[in-house]
Amino acid sequence: MAEKKKASIGCLFWIILILLVLIIILINLKPAMEVMEKSGFFKAVEKIMPNDKSTKTALPQAEESPSPIADSNSTQERETPLPEATALPTETASPTETPAAKASAIPQKANLRKAALYFVQVTNEAELKLVPASRSVYFDDSPLKETLLELFKGPSKTDLNNGLISQIPKNTQLLDVYVKNGIAYINLNDDFRFNSLERKGHIAQLKQIIHTATEYSTVKAVQFLIEGKTLDYIGPEGVYIKEPLGRNSIIK
Repeated sequence: MAEKKKASIGCLFWIILILLVLIIILINLKPAMEVMEKSGFFKAVEKIMPNDKSTKTALPQAEESPSPIADSNSTQERETPLPEATALPTETASPTETPAAKASAIPQKANLRKAALYFVQVTNEAELKLVPASRSVYFDDSPLKETLLELFKGPSKTDLNNGLISQIPKNTQLLDVYVKNGIAYINLNDDFRFNSLERKGHIAQLKQIIHTATEYSTVKAVQFLIEGKTLDYIGPEGVYIKEPLGRNSIIK
């Protein structure tokens, strides 16, 4: 009973003290603060009240509301797409390519052959003389075909400087070529039948192809075909091409 009475007296003491403090605060706040500080009131309250720092730090802090200007700027930044990275080309051309690099850039065929292409040189007597010109010919399966294609391209700059020309009509196309029993069957388009020098030019263009083709040991003569057909003559004056023609054939 004595302990309960002491506790009641203690509680009553604190209640009276708190009321007294409140009255003092209401009368004069500043002097009251000074009195409470001098009397040790704050220290006494601090001992009674719980002091949990972790509770204070665990409370989430309120986020500051962004200003309208800042928010609009951040929105623009979010909405503005970043430029996509430009893909670099897988191959870049070197400003100064080495000869090896240039050679690798050119499609290479399986084999190489030194071939003789026959062109024409005009003599002092205005005759057309056959003259061979050396060429490096790359080929896969048919060296004869690649050689004829080189011949149809015409003389090179070096050949022209040496006075060589071609009498094969400019628009002549090689449609097909194959060799059978020593005969090269060469199929050409219809433009092959026309030559501005007429008979003399026709004979020269036939000899250019015959001599170029018979440089190959498997070819003894050439059978000319026009658009897949065997013709008796070409040209208005009629140069005979019905039969296979060799280097020693008399072209009528």
